[in-house]
Amino acid sequence: MIPKDEKEALEFLRKEVGDDYVPWHLERTFRLMNQKEIECIRRLIRKFTEMIPADFSPKQKAALLFEILVKRGTYVDEENENRFVYVSALITGNSVCMGFSELYCILCYSLGIECSIVIGFAWNKGLTEDAGLHAWNIVTLPESEKNGNVTLKQYHVDVTWSLGKSCENSYFLKSDQFMEEHSHLWNKKDYKCSEDNRETINIKKKEVERICRILEKATALQLAMNAS
Repeated sequence: MIPKDEKEALEFLRKEVGDDYVPWHLERTFRLMNQKEIECIRRLIRKFTEMIPADFSPKQKAALLFEILVKRGTYVDEENENRFVYVSALITGNSVCMGFSELYCILCYSLGIECSIVIGFAWNKGLTEDAGLHAWNIVTLPESEKNGNVTLKQYHVDVTWSLGKSCENSYFLKSDQFMEEHSHLWNKKDYKCSEDNRETINIKKKEVERICRILEKATALQLAMNAS
C-alpha cells in the first residue's frame, strides 16, 4: 500500500527495509501526495511487477528487475532533494543510491523476494578521504543443493554502481568479500553473504529493452492521466 501521509510513509519504508533504517531524507523532504499521485504510483509499481514472468525463479526475477533498473537508471547529483526517493527512480529513472535501493527493495517485495537496504560507505577508488554514504541492497534467495535440499542464501546487489554494466560485469549477487574488495564498508552483524553467485542467469537484452519501452509508455500515460 502506498502511503497517504508522512507518518504512514515513514512506517511504510521502515516495514520494507527494516527497523535499523531511518529514512532521514524523507524526514526533511516528504511532500504529501494527493490521491491521484498515490494511484499513479500504485499503477506503475503494479505495471512493473506485471512485466516479470510468473514462471521465473526468484533469482531470475531478481536479475530481470536489476537489469531493468540498470537500463532505465541515470545517476543525478544536482541539488534536487526529490532524487533521494524511490518515486523519482520509478517515474523518471533519475535518482541516487537511496532512490534506486528503495525502488529495488519495494519491487522485490512485490514479487515475494526478501530484500533489505544496506546503509554504509563507499569509495570510488580505494579507501580514501573521499568516502561517502552509500546505499545498496541485500536479497535472500532460495537455492537448491545437490542433495535436493533448499537453502536460503544472501547476496549483495548494488544498482547504482552497476549503471551502464551488464549482470555479468556488475554488482549483482555478490559476496561480502567482493564488496569489501570493491570499496564498500557496512555493518555485517545482520547479514552473511558468503559467496558470489556462480549460476548463469540468462536475461535477454532485447527483452529488457522491450520491457523498458513498455514502462516508458506506461509512465507517460499515467502522468498524463494524473495531470488531467
